[in-house]
Formats: sequence, C-alpha cells, structure tokens
Amino acid sequence: MDISRNDQCPCGSGKKHKKCCMNDTDVSLHSILDRELTELQGE
Repeated sequence: MDISRNDQCPCGSGKKHKKCCMNDTDVSLHSILDRELTELQGE
C-alpha cells in the first residue's frame, strides 16, 4: 500500500495523511484493520 503525503489518511479521519498519521504508520494500519473488521462484522 503506497500512500502519498497529500492523499487522504487511511485512518478515516478525512485529513491529509501528512497532517494525521504520516509519521505513525502502525496507528494508521491499525485503524484500517479495525474499520475493515467492523464492516465485515456488520455483513
């Protein structure tokens, strides 16, 4: 997964990646996994 600094942050905050989780990759990946798990549980 290649995220540019100006792309929307994958954590779902709606902020640009550089203003959110750019320097904390573990947190952003954790947020993505949590969101995906929540969506799968809802199905």
